[in-house]
Amino acid sequence: MSQIDPIGGTRDPTLLRAWQQATLEQQVIERQHVLARRRRAYEEAQAEAESADGFRQGDQGFLRTLQGKLRELLDRVGPALGDQLAQSLRRALPETRTVLHAPALARPSDLGRAIFWVVEHLDRPHLVAQECAQLGPALGQTLGAARNHLDAFGLALIDALNGATEPSGTEWSDAWDLIARWLRPSLDQEPPFWTGEVVAHDRRRDDLAVVHVRSYLPYAFLPGQQVAIETRRRPDEWQKLWIASLPADDQVIEVHVQVFDRVTEDLVKRTAVGDPIRLKRAGGGLPLPPRSEHALLMVAGGVGIAPMKALLAQLRQDGDERLVHLFWGVRQRDGLYDLEAVRSLGATVVPAVAEGPAYPYRSGALPEVVVDHGDWRPNDVLIAGSPQMVSGTIDVLTAHGVPREHIISGDL
Repeated sequence: MSQIDPIGGTRDPTLLRAWQQATLEQQVIERQHVLARRRRAYEEAQAEAESADGFRQGDQGFLRTLQGKLRELLDRVGPALGDQLAQSLRRALPETRTVLHAPALARPSDLGRAIFWVVEHLDRPHLVAQECAQLGPALGQTLGAARNHLDAFGLALIDALNGATEPSGTEWSDAWDLIARWLRPSLDQEPPFWTGEVVAHDRRRDDLAVVHVRSYLPYAFLPGQQVAIETRRRPDEWQKLWIASLPADDQVIEVHVQVFDRVTEDLVKRTAVGDPIRLKRAGGGLPLPPRSEHALLMVAGGVGIAPMKALLAQLRQDGDERLVHLFWGVRQRDGLYDLEAVRSLGATVVPAVAEGPAYPYRSGALPEVVVDHGDWRPNDVLIAGSPQMVSGTIDVLTAHGVPREHIISGDL
């Protein structure tokens, strides 16, 4: 077998050793390049991991210094910080106001508490970054298409903080830069939930309560929709409930709760004012039919009165004067837990009691009471209640000539 010489067929040992040395050096260089690429990839991965919460290794000292300065400023102001900030924010010219001014001014104490919390945890930025990741989606819902309002509100807040606390440097501006960096990546994500607290709890019956919940950030919904709620004692267990109120500046929503599972039992029997509550995005519900010459027939079973109450409030708010007939069916007379409040909204209300003494109200099954009361064929119809009640009422109404396309229904 012939031998292949390494360099031009020569057998000169000097040239052979030179070739071997050059080959070895090339292998070393290639190995060094591979190691360098791996090192750069590792460093980039580390930098990405370290910057995920808004800073890189080596910034810890800066954060601790910033925290010390901010805490010193807050110590001079105390709990009055929120009110002082609100005074400054209210002085903003109309053209400089953002969509975030209104919720901040609605509850200045919350704004003050949020700043205190950030200062206390700024030396643990991964915690603040995690909270911002949860806050960002709900904040994005509030901002809508006005994403530039986040920076504009930040400048207004920095000016307010500078005026309230008289800082000696750029502490608030530096802190806002970090917070904004943590917020922005999650603005366009779907909010997993809104956080709030119970501000009123009125137990109307052993198994039924009217609960008012205030969300910390604006919570978007339409009259007649439902909200899924999670309580502190039942984490990761969500239950849909009817919303009985209109959207309001104070971010308080009213829900009607009747016991039928562990979440509703906790809401009725063990929840109190001040308890934390989580809300998922509102959905479903009953839309009002467009204005027409037709009268509106509302049929509610039990806590199905809640969306009807919200829709009646919407009609009044919109100045919609169409004639409304509301039938409210309950099992026993004490189920008419919100009758006066509903009547105050202007509808003709006909209560129907299925069992036991009914006087002075109608006695009998709700669908039969409805059809016995008149001819509903020309009307637009809204029905809310249990699935059985809803389907049964639809069957009875359509059997009496009400077109199915005139009926809008919803159940829990």
